[in-house]
Amino acid sequence: AVKAPGFGDRRKAMLEDIAILTGGTVISEERGYKLENATLDYLGRASRVSITKDDTTIVDGNGKDDDIQARVN
Repeated sequence: AVKAPGFGDRRKAMLEDIAILTGGTVISEERGYKLENATLDYLGRASRVSITKDDTTIVDGNGKDDDIQARVN
């Protein structure tokens, strides 16, 4: 497990970025999702993830190109 980056709204936005990049879903009660009800379908995928104390790098996330472009723009 990795501690989510940022604080407050910035943290929520970063988690959403990661979810879109990997094709996953942010599990949050304010979004109507509870961890105890989560299934493997909620998890995103990537070819490689590298984690250090200060950085997380996600390579070849399985998110949809249209969703990623919409988030970037």
